[in-house]
Amino acid sequence: MVRRTIPISRTAHRLDPDDPSLVALPDRTTAGFLALSPDGQNLVVNFLGPKRGLAVRPLGSDEFRVLANTTVLETGARGPFWSADGKSIAFIQNGKWKYVSASGGPAQELCGGTTNGGTWNRDNVILLAGANGTLLKTTTSGGGCTTLPGDPAIARKGPYFLPDGKHFLYQGSPTGIHVAAASETGVFVASLEDPTGGKRLLPDNTTAVFAPPADSTGTGYLLFRRDDALMAQAFNPATLQLSGEIVKVANGVSIDQDGRVMVAAAPNGVLVFGTGRDPQLKQLLWLDRAGKPLASPGPMLRQNGVALSPGDRRIAVDRFGTPFQVWLEEMTGNGLIGSNELRLTNEPLGGTAPVWSPDGKMLAFTGSDGNLYRKGASGSGKEELLLKTGSRKTASDWSRDGRFLFYTEVGAETQGDIWVLPNPLGPAGESKPYPFLQTAADESQAQLSPDGRWVAYASNESGTSEIYMRPFPTGEGRWKVSIKQSREPRWRGDGKELFYLEDGDYPDTNLMVLPVTSGTNGSFSPGAPLRLFKRSLRIRLQDENAFAYAASADGQRFLVLAKPDVQENIHVLTNWTQQLEKK
Repeated sequence: MVRRTIPISRTAHRLDPDDPSLVALPDRTTAGFLALSPDGQNLVVNFLGPKRGLAVRPLGSDEFRVLANTTVLETGARGPFWSADGKSIAFIQNGKWKYVSASGGPAQELCGGTTNGGTWNRDNVILLAGANGTLLKTTTSGGGCTTLPGDPAIARKGPYFLPDGKHFLYQGSPTGIHVAAASETGVFVASLEDPTGGKRLLPDNTTAVFAPPADSTGTGYLLFRRDDALMAQAFNPATLQLSGEIVKVANGVSIDQDGRVMVAAAPNGVLVFGTGRDPQLKQLLWLDRAGKPLASPGPMLRQNGVALSPGDRRIAVDRFGTPFQVWLEEMTGNGLIGSNELRLTNEPLGGTAPVWSPDGKMLAFTGSDGNLYRKGASGSGKEELLLKTGSRKTASDWSRDGRFLFYTEVGAETQGDIWVLPNPLGPAGESKPYPFLQTAADESQAQLSPDGRWVAYASNESGTSEIYMRPFPTGEGRWKVSIKQSREPRWRGDGKELFYLEDGDYPDTNLMVLPVTSGTNGSFSPGAPLRLFKRSLRIRLQDENAFAYAASADGQRFLVLAKPDVQENIHVLTNWTQQLEKK
């Protein structure tokens, strides 16, 4: 097995044309996705940074060629995959699946969807990730997309056609409308003829790809991620049977921007994969208003979503797992005490999107069944069901007087909507919620001002996510207070400042501050937003109300989920299966 490792760094490398290694990407640029052409000769990545869009590079060359029409600022192409003949590349941009000739030219639109993968067979059938965990089926001959039948309780992403063009792999996981069972999560195989009859191949909560043999009738390998390692197991696509032992290919394999394993393989024995990139790997870190660290960062963990208790003494954070769990940490001064941890939630329900009650004695959170619960911050006792409906709900804020819990609910036709649950501290399950903001746009991350008069929230009503303000409880009238693509509003404890995140040059995010003057007569006067500092803080799970930072009550410190300083690499292996079979 020949391994070529090229760091994604500032140094460019000129290589022998016959060397299958990759050159370094441009300065301050990383690759959020990668895909290998079916013949194993060309690689496509999407540039993140000053250079954006899809870029193709023959493995025997030392240059990437950026494809026109895929470089729109802030909406660059994502999730690329190749046609079976290697002549076209499909991708998603601005919520629309498209495809373009690998040699360049205008992009053709397929239909709307999500950035959770696609696959293209020899019969020109294309499977795409649709909304709410569905799969869509289409072709390049037109006619739009149709939804592939499937179990509505199972979300499917990362579809990947096997060589026969009829069977496909996918990652399955519960949609959140019921408690997860172990048998409902993993890598599955189904067919176009029977798309609802998925057979589970692996229990791992990961996407998988098939590495075909040189002889299309022989046994190949499933490649998937277990913990942080790239694993391989022999798989016969004709019998749909796994065999032999699971073998480790490499440690620290990357996952792409959408959580899929970053690996691609071809029949000619070429394997390409990334290492060092894990968007879910974060460290808790205190920063001052200039962005200067105030203490050493916490351990590197797969986590997203952080909330500070009243008084800034305790932290609640989501940690990845099956299911997700909410953990609590104690603080001393500006430092974290990692040894004094408490897991608030437990199997099988788990929890995510924690929100503190105003007295710090209770937390609301979302269970793996998609419903709202509450539990004492001591960790003792059982969780209590606050609200159960047919759609997933995630809390975003609790009013300072304890009377209202704000949450986001994803409607079947209206995307994210902002709802209010009155009396969340009263008898569990008895309060009736009502919608505060329910439009065709995607609204989420509602934050109520400390005086209870204004709701700041994120909405894409303009076509991109921005921060708006509405009066509470009427909701009548609204003001856009951000200038660029923004999300995650947070109030200072006295309501005189509103903080939010604004997209900057990749990988930076700007932490903005907006002075706010609220008159006694109900008037509202925002000042000009200013940037406090820039940092890589990109979670983007808006409907899940996952916040990448929390502000101290006095607005002088910020607890952030920071990206660790880990080197990202792209590796090319040739004849990798020969060495694998010797292990």
